[in-house]
Amino acid sequence: MVLEAGGSRPLVHPNKTSGFSAFAFDLLEWRSVIAPLAQLVEQRTLNPQVLGSNPRGGTIVMYEMNAIILCGGQGIRLRPLTADIPKPLVPVRGRPIIDFIIEFLRNQNVSDITVAGGYLVEKLEQHFVDDNQIKVVDTGDCDIIDRLKLLLAGDANETLVLYGDTLSDVNLVDLLSAHHKAKCEATVTVWPLKSSFGVFDLDETSLVTNYEEKPELDKWINIGYFVLSKSAISALGQFKTFEEFLASLTSRRQLYAFKHRGIHITINSRAELEEAESELIC
Repeated sequence: MVLEAGGSRPLVHPNKTSGFSAFAFDLLEWRSVIAPLAQLVEQRTLNPQVLGSNPRGGTIVMYEMNAIILCGGQGIRLRPLTADIPKPLVPVRGRPIIDFIIEFLRNQNVSDITVAGGYLVEKLEQHFVDDNQIKVVDTGDCDIIDRLKLLLAGDANETLVLYGDTLSDVNLVDLLSAHHKAKCEATVTVWPLKSSFGVFDLDETSLVTNYEEKPELDKWINIGYFVLSKSAISALGQFKTFEEFLASLTSRRQLYAFKHRGIHITINSRAELEEAESELIC
């Protein structure tokens, strides 16, 4: 991501449409996207690399975000579609799920992308054989935390971690800005829980006082898009499961929640695949 410190003009105007080219919406309005990150650069909240001077004025800086896409699961609830391909390669409107995710990341200037494979990882390797910018790593049949330990061994930088079965239009600059402002070790992106049923409110005599059809509830669900700071990454080795890791962050009040209210589709089942097919406009 290239910015001019001291100003918010992009050196190269990005594609203003979403990485999910099939969705009919503008993902980012350039001014509102660059301003938060440029401010963080100026406040030295981020540690950008200074690339040189821009002839138009200002200093050219770059802040890079690494991304890991978790793709190791067996996708049992999508059988028989996942009998011979991993879940991220299941097509939605004729295109693999992971291709939407990769395009989305690249359109938000995330280029250092690692695919954490496991089940049928050779199919993912074949899929990206001609894309030398995507690293596919066989992380085996294990818990998420073991995949992260393998990929983030050593002096790893701040990292974005995504699920390989989730389509969302999360604004990554807003996410990164919120993470740094919160000053927590990690940030998780959450989405409002929506009831699958009609919900009634009752009074003390059991008379219905209100009815809502499939309302949004006062709870939030984990949709991935984790930002892990270096301190969080260095602590991964202390835990056996990713759930234990999140519980520890929570108990120490070191896990911030970035609220996303835009598009979110998780493809875990045939029903959710059908929903994704209806949401996408090709």
